[in-house]
Amino acid sequence: MFEEVAEKLLKENTALKTAFEEKLTSDEKFAKNPRLQLDFIYKNSPYYEKAHLRLPIFKVF
Repeated sequence: MFEEVAEKLLKENTALKTAFEEKLTSDEKFAKNPRLQLDFIYKNSPYYEKAHLRLPIFKVF
């Protein structure tokens, strides 16, 4: 499960941990929603594909 990976990422990456903790304290909705928390860690990890939700657009001549 990604929960274990997320835990490891937070232990190893102090910048990610700091950003995560700041968001926990500043966003009440985020603090109450574990799914949003995991999504935040995933999107800020090396596992997230930068091309996610991008569609290739081609022009045919």
